[in-house]
This record gives sequence, C-alpha cells and structure tokens, in this order.
Amino acid sequence: MGSMSLEEVLENLELRARVLRALRDVPPEALISPAELAALTAFAEPTIQHARTRNPKLIPPPLSEFSVLRWRLGDVLQWLRDRPVRGHG
Repeated sequence: MGSMSLEEVLENLELRARVLRALRDVPPEALISPAELAALTAFAEPTIQHARTRNPKLIPPPLSEFSVLRWRLGDVLQWLRDRPVRGHG
C-alpha cells in the first residue's frame, strides 16, 4: 500500500469534515449497524466483520449489550476524530 498524495489526503480530510457536519444533528446515542459503520469509516462491510475477530484495533469497539453488532454514533465519531488520517503523519 503506497503513500497518499497531498491531494488525496486533502480529499480525505474534506470528506471527513462533510460527514461530521452532516451528522451533527443526529443524537450521539443513536445506534449504527455494520453497514453504517462501513459508510462512516470507508471500510468494506466484510472488512468490519473480519476485523472484529482478527484485528479489533482496526475498528471502534462494538457495544456488547446487543445480540447484533451495533455501535453508538457518538463513540464512532470520537474514534474518527482521534484517529490519524491515513497517509498523513
């Protein structure tokens, strides 16, 4: 996997900013599915399913009180804010 160009890094930052702006009115306690997590993280849904058991640090930790995979939106957004932009740094 090669380095991202400056243009790609800037596009990634802009996309992240647009997603965060679009979600600012959604309550942080809203629960999201693996498909929604995939859309927010740009990971494919199978990658999320695989990472859960093989590389759990790749994705935010899911909530444990449900029989299906769910994440709290606020937790995911904080995880995204804290995570460095890929190809940057």
